[in-house]
Amino acid sequence: MEVNAEKAEEGTKAFEDYMNKAFPGLATRRQRKEDEVKKVLQAWVAEGPLKVTAMAQPGKVRSRMVHRVTEVDKGRSSSIYKKLDKLRM
Repeated sequence: MEVNAEKAEEGTKAFEDYMNKAFPGLATRRQRKEDEVKKVLQAWVAEGPLKVTAMAQPGKVRSRMVHRVTEVDKGRSSSIYKKLDKLRM
């Protein structure tokens, strides 16, 4: 495993060397981005501690889903049973 790790380090170093030679402005662009990120983080830290306030609880929101009521079999009081009862008489 150590041999593979060493080869990986060598490969990574060789790739970085190639990128620096092929794209000389790449290193300065990376450094500028890092500097910008550091400035933003420093500005956030300078604002002081984080303050959290509770928001008002919204009322109950109606669902947009369509609710369809289907007929429920009511046993003997359903219309089919009523018709059958009339036929029996």
